[in-house]
Amino acid sequence: MSGYSELATDSFELKRVMRQEAHEKAFEIKVINQRLFEKEKDKIVTEGKKGVDKKIDNMKRKLHTELNIKRSTQINKSRMKKMNYRNELMTNLVGDATKEIISKLADPENSEYRSVVKSLIIQSMLKLLEKKIKIRCRERDLDMVTGMVEEIEQEYSELMRKETDNDDYACTIEVVEDNYIKEDSDLGKCGGVILTSQDERIVCSNMLLTRLILSYEEHLPQLRHMLFPRV
Repeated sequence: MSGYSELATDSFELKRVMRQEAHEKAFEIKVINQRLFEKEKDKIVTEGKKGVDKKIDNMKRKLHTELNIKRSTQINKSRMKKMNYRNELMTNLVGDATKEIISKLADPENSEYRSVVKSLIIQSMLKLLEKKIKIRCRERDLDMVTGMVEEIEQEYSELMRKETDNDDYACTIEVVEDNYIKEDSDLGKCGGVILTSQDERIVCSNMLLTRLILSYEEHLPQLRHMLFPRV
C-alpha cells in the first residue's frame, strides 16, 4: 500500500512538473511569437512609413517643380507682355514722327522743309563727288528744288574749295522732270531726294523717312533709357 502511494505521489509530481514545463514552454513560445509579431509589425510599419514618406517626398518634389514651372511661365509671360508693350511704344515713336513729318514738315511751302531738302542734296553731292548729278524729287517739290539749283551749286563749290583748296570740284545739277518720287507710301509722303550720277549707275537716296529710321536705330539705346529708366 505504501509503494502504491509513493508511486501515485511520484506520478502526480511528474504530471505537475510536466504541466509546469508545458505552461512555461507555452509562455515562452507565446513571448517569442509576441516578439516576432512585434518585430514583424515594426518592420511592416517602418517599411510602410518609408513608402509613405517616399510618396510624400515625391509629391512635394513634383508640386515644387510644378510651382516653379508655373511661376517661371508667369514671369516669362509678364516679361513678354512688358517687352511687347515697350516694343509697341518704340514702334509708335517712328509712326508718330512719320505723321508729324507728313502733316507739318514735308510741304514745299515750308521754309524748314526747304532748308532740310537743301542740306540733304548737298550731303548727297559730297558722297557722290561727281561733276554732274541728277536729282529726283516729288512732283510738288519740283519748283522748290529747281529754284535752289544755282544756290546749291554755289554752296557746294565754296564748301569743296574751303575743304580742299581746290577749284576743280564744281558740280552741275540736273533736276529730273519725268521720273518723280511717288507719294503712294509714307516714304514718298515724307519727302526727300534721290541723287544719281549722270549715267545713273551710282545712286544716293536721301529720303526723310529713311533718315528718321536710321536715326531711330542709331539712338535706340538712349531712347529706351529715356522712356524706360531703370530704378
